[in-house]
Amino acid sequence: MSIIDELWNGNIIPCAEIKVKGDPEYDHALFCYGESQEKLTKSMTDEQKALCDKFIKDSELLSTVLERAAFRKGFCLGIKIMTEVPNE
Repeated sequence: MSIIDELWNGNIIPCAEIKVKGDPEYDHALFCYGESQEKLTKSMTDEQKALCDKFIKDSELLSTVLERAAFRKGFCLGIKIMTEVPNE
């Protein structure tokens, strides 16, 4: 497995703590997400809820694949930038 994949999978942790909880923007987005999900599921049948749950899981999988690709691309771009820095 590549070092970038190791980083992505959490096998290498560059910082001991990732600060997301307590971030006002994150907290607000999480609150809004929870409220919307609760309102939506209250209006659904059991069949619709099951379909919605599957849709959410599929969306999370797609997001993970795209985020991992962006993570890898970021490292590749960083290396390209480093090669353009003149040796002083």
